Amino acid sequence: MSRINPSVARLLIGVAFSMTLVWGTGTARAAITSISPTNASTLTDASQLFSWTGSLDITEYWLYIGTSVGGQDIHNSGSLGPSTSTTVSDLPTNGSTLHVRLWHFEGGNWLNTNFTYTTFAVPADSEMSAVPAWAQVLPAELRFVPVMGGAAVLDKETGLVWEQSPQTTTHHWSDARLECMARTVSGRKGWRLPAVNELASLIDMTNTNPALPTGHPFSNVLPSHYWSATTSANIPTLAWDAHFGNGEVARNTKPSYVFVWCVRGGGVLADY
Repeated sequence: MSRINPSVARLLIGVAFSMTLVWGTGTARAAITSISPTNASTLTDASQLFSWTGSLDITEYWLYIGTSVGGQDIHNSGSLGPSTSTTVSDLPTNGSTLHVRLWHFEGGNWLNTNFTYTTFAVPADSEMSAVPAWAQVLPAELRFVPVMGGAAVLDKETGLVWEQSPQTTTHHWSDARLECMARTVSGRKGWRLPAVNELASLIDMTNTNPALPTGHPFSNVLPSHYWSATTSANIPTLAWDAHFGNGEVARNTKPSYVFVWCVRGGGVLADY
């Protein structure tokens, strides 16, 4: 199919896209792949940046999102020109399958590539607010739930909310506590340095580098020491930390420079 005249395209956007259009089919010179999110992945929010590989031979893109292959009942971007990304808001948040069709104009034809995703599922109110008794043992895919647009992770075994990506700078113990108190993640404050038992609850001794449960959703967890807020009971110049390389929990001198992983919720907050 030859390229649509721009003046006709403008009319189509306002009127005729309720009709079924037959677009050209052919072979793209270069395969188009999804950069973000990865094809067949699960989205982390109701708002999502879609980006893809491009080519100098491609002059225009058009994005459909629907509940069936090729559908546009959720989103029709209209012409994106040569841009290789667009942000789509108000996507479903029920764990359903999302079908994305990316049209592109190349070599005088409209060609398309299909992608499939699973939408972000908002946990039920009871799952979000109930305080677990630390008695259940869940696999990582059920235990960890991305929240705050993917910037944090809810641990359903403990009810704690962790930074999805801990900070990659080190601090001595006093500054570590202040660092978490001042922390803002996804526009939310209320963070603190975790108690040693909370930090240790993330450790899986069957894994190393990092010593976290298989399938965990965290990133930038280094095989090193991370501070807890817990001071040694008999030597107050020491505080407990956890090593996420080998899973060891031990004491360290408070002036030592150690990594920080902030947490939100739970605990006796006045103690932190």
